[in-house]
Amino acid sequence: YDLRVSETGRVSLIGTSQGSDATGLTSSLRADRYGRDRLAQSLGRPNVVWEDYYDNGADCDALGCRMQVRGRIISILQHPSEVIEACLDSDIVILPDRVAGPVAQRQCGVPLLDQSSLRKTGGVHLKFGRTIDIVPVTPVWRSRRPWG
Repeated sequence: YDLRVSETGRVSLIGTSQGSDATGLTSSLRADRYGRDRLAQSLGRPNVVWEDYYDNGADCDALGCRMQVRGRIISILQHPSEVIEACLDSDIVILPDRVAGPVAQRQCGVPLLDQSSLRKTGGVHLKFGRTIDIVPVTPVWRSRRPWG
């Protein structure tokens, strides 16, 4: 997978490898540590050095961050007012801490992950190819079981 978004909206990705180590970018060095480690192991890169993407790899301002991953533009927003504009020039829009309004959800022509959708699906992994495949971290059949 190319990108992970936890159920709480923490975004992580692993960049190019340098020898046996790889560099990972994340929105939080403290939160979602287990999920990041699982992502790294699934990619066969257990020795990832994690860095905050606010400092490295993303173009950020007070309203959000934009970065490019495998030729795709990812917008990670702080405020729902920016969703419609970001949908016009991004390949995926993530609004981790807020809910996008119904108008923005209808008008967005690209995948939109907001607080509401992440609550429903839980964490997701994204794979960039001809399309963007969004795969729930916890399989649907497992999330429906009463115990977990």
